[in-house]
Amino acid sequence: MSFALQISSTHRISLLITRPERLSWAVDALQADGLEVTIDTDGSNLHNLVPDLLIFNVEEASRVERDMLHAVKAHPLTAPVPILFICADTEPVRVWCASLSTDINNFRIAPLSPVELRTWVQARRIHYGLAFPEDVLPSGIHSVANDQDLIRAAKKHLSAHHAKEDAAEHVATTLKVERIELDDMFYASQGITISEFLTQERIRNAQRLLLQSSLDIAAIAVALGYASVVQFSEAFHEVTGLTPVAYRCSSGADSLTTQGVMRWSST
Repeated sequence: MSFALQISSTHRISLLITRPERLSWAVDALQADGLEVTIDTDGSNLHNLVPDLLIFNVEEASRVERDMLHAVKAHPLTAPVPILFICADTEPVRVWCASLSTDINNFRIAPLSPVELRTWVQARRIHYGLAFPEDVLPSGIHSVANDQDLIRAAKKHLSAHHAKEDAAEHVATTLKVERIELDDMFYASQGITISEFLTQERIRNAQRLLLQSSLDIAAIAVALGYASVVQFSEAFHEVTGLTPVAYRCSSGADSLTTQGVMRWSST
């Protein structure tokens, strides 16, 4: 079955869930942002009210839920709709997504708070071009457009503390913002995750130290916060395609300096 709960905006969010009473709080949270919200309990009527964004609450990763996802992706009207997943166990859902060529990165682990849901949905709407950064956000949640200063401050702090294991938590505390909110804001603004940004900073500094210092590989690994030379070497190789030793010894190192890192660069 499918029924509209509110008609108030240009964008529709559909919640796909077998037991809708469990997500009544989510309906209230999204309606508070002026969104039109519908609930569908089996996915059969989504093509009649095609949503701009679908939130699938996967409770048991059951065959019924898997078939619901297949039905959504099989219909030509709903197949292109971005899907956000709320689930306790992501592994079976990732397998479903992989088999259907569906984005496997749109996950949040249940349970979510209303603020976490609203922040996540807003960031995903911006990511998929369904909202502009200057759109009104929930009270207490930062607008990406109006908080570029905060993003710049976050990048500055992350760069300064990139070697710390808890760099992201440290920055969130310093800037007085929830970690999950900072994660979503950062991704919406920069197009990369905080983890990717930290790796970018570490590898850039590793490249500089390899070329401009006589420190051995172990000392560089420690300086950059890696637990071991092996961990450092694997991270370096994943980004640049070379081991730290090969990079240092390569006569063409200068031309390779940004080869891997720049693929994460943002404007």
